[in-house]
Parts: sequence; C-alpha cells; structure tokens
Amino acid sequence: MSYHGGPLDYRFRWNNYNHPALVAAFDMSSLTPGGLLKNMTGDDTYDATINGAPTYVAPLISAKRTKCMDFNPVNNDYLSIVNPVSGRSQFTIIFWGEPDSSTNIIFSRGGANNVFIYLDGQIVFRMQVITSNYLADIRYIFGRKYMIAFTFDGGDITLYMDGVKRYWRAKTTGGVNPVDAVAYIGQYFDGSLRYDGRLDNMMFWDIALTPSQVWEIYRSAHSR
Repeated sequence: MSYHGGPLDYRFRWNNYNHPALVAAFDMSSLTPGGLLKNMTGDDTYDATINGAPTYVAPLISAKRTKCMDFNPVNNDYLSIVNPVSGRSQFTIIFWGEPDSSTNIIFSRGGANNVFIYLDGQIVFRMQVITSNYLADIRYIFGRKYMIAFTFDGGDITLYMDGVKRYWRAKTTGGVNPVDAVAYIGQYFDGSLRYDGRLDNMMFWDIALTPSQVWEIYRSAHSR
C-alpha cells in the first residue's frame, strides 16, 4: 500500500514517541501539571516551561484521550523550550492547531527573523526559514482544526495540511539555519504576537519527512 508515491511506514504515528528521528514531542495535555510540560521523547533537554495559564480542553486529535492546550494572548500564554531545530540542515515540525485569530506566532526561535511559523493577516499558515525571501504558506479558516506539517531539507520548504502536500517553495537565497539555544511555542522571540487558539501534539524531527510519512502520521491520529 502506498500514498503519494511511497510505501506507508507504520512507525510514523502521532503517538510514537520512540522514533530515533524524533527530537522532541509535546502532547500539550494536563498529564504533567506543575509548571513543566514534559517532552515525550524522554530527553529532558527539551522539556518546556509553561508561561501564563493556558487552559485544557478537548483534544484536536480524535484518537487521543487526554486534553490539549488552549492559548489566550490576554493571559500571556506561551511555552519556553530549548530550540529543537537549532542549526539543523533538515527538520520537520508537525502540530495540530485550531486558530481563533490571525497575526500570531506558533513557533519561533530566540532571535529576529529566520525560523518561525505564524498566522498572518492574509489568513495563511506561513513558515519562514533564513530570510524573508524564503517563505511558504497555505490558507486556513478560523475555528477549524488542522494537522500542519512543515519540512525543510536545506533546499526547499514543503507544507502539508491534513496529511496532504499543499505548498512547496525552492530555496531562493543563501544562508543556513542558525544555531539558537532558545525557542518558543505560542509567541514571537520578543514576547509579541502571542498565539490565540488550541494546539495539540507538537513534534520536531531531525529529518525532512516524506509525503507518505506525513500522511501516515495524519492517518494514525483518526480513530478507525
């Protein structure tokens, strides 16, 4: 059985936190209260600190039994983490999101420009790597849940929505993904543009996943 030209790999699942290419994964649930959000891969280097007071609501993943985080910018809700994509020539970021407004950040490194994922005023999910000329984006609707995947292989960016490849952009300028020790989920590096909405199961990989691997993660998250 194949999808998008490649065989399905059943190791790639929304709840398989033991895959060797998975650098960090956060289930965004209330399983680990007390100010720390545990990284599910077992490497406590990437444990997150919860800032503000995000609430816990029904998961965005139908096969999941625990809740997810609801971020409110009025409460200054965001997560501080060690940057799991620091300096990497390849990576993938996957998350489930249900946005309530635009012009806010989902993921950013600890400095200006370069790697970040945001919702802009044009109502698109957008990823930027290295320079403003290196963008990729896909449109979204408020109040609808999505699985979004962004892959970077040093040569291009590919974006997926609900397991399906929706956008690809080739590298247009020079430069490398910068080394940065700090990153954030739910805000820009300077504390602005805080995320408004739900986030569930955010995963960081040290490889650029293939279309069939992204599809299998999406497919595994639905009860069947």
